[in-house]
Amino acid sequence: MLLGKIFETRVGSDEFCCEPQHKPHVIKKISFITGGVGSGKSSLAETIAEELIRKKDRFQILWIDSSLCIGNSIKWRTQAGRMLLREEDARKRGELCSARPVVDSVMENLCMFQRHYPQVHDFLVPGAGRGIDEMEVWNKLVEKGVVSYRMIFVECTEQQTREGIRRRIEQGILREDQGEQELERRLQEYDEKTLPMLKYMRENHKPLLKETSRSKKAKDRVIDTIDHMDVPAEV
Repeated sequence: MLLGKIFETRVGSDEFCCEPQHKPHVIKKISFITGGVGSGKSSLAETIAEELIRKKDRFQILWIDSSLCIGNSIKWRTQAGRMLLREEDARKRGELCSARPVVDSVMENLCMFQRHYPQVHDFLVPGAGRGIDEMEVWNKLVEKGVVSYRMIFVECTEQQTREGIRRRIEQGILREDQGEQELERRLQEYDEKTLPMLKYMRENHKPLLKETSRSKKAKDRVIDTIDHMDVPAEV
């Protein structure tokens, strides 16, 4: 069973309560995986997790999508969840949520899992780190010694984005008539949010930005990088 599924069925259930202000005893090492629709963020996270789980104890690494974190926080009715609930309509349209509650949501999910499985120190979070505002919040947590992170950027062509939108239509997530509008919005978001965030990371020498593709060689290189992420990165 994949760790992401374990998290969803065990920690994501109503029997758990969350303490958003919980102070972690071990600094969390987080790898954000960002890119456009259809870039393969979740697939890359799953591949990396499976490879590292084979190399280490099975509960040493977890991957959890940022959208699942948001859904859990809303279900738990935490402060971050209540704030995100007010942005639910915008989120369903695929727009970016406010940075602070998104970061709080991811952190309270990771804290929750680490409380129940303290041997987990490494986390893969596809879908997080999607704008400068969000990364500035994460950098403040780095300065406080709460987390260390690195960014993995998955390259994505316009054709891959189109294929990702088509899959969402086939899965019933989007209506056929929403497809073209969603495509234009995603491409605009990529130009206005993702590319400036990548420029910000490079110009400010933020922790170990890795640009990759979906090739096996690229995945192996990312896996090796994460496997040797042993100390907090300085910001």
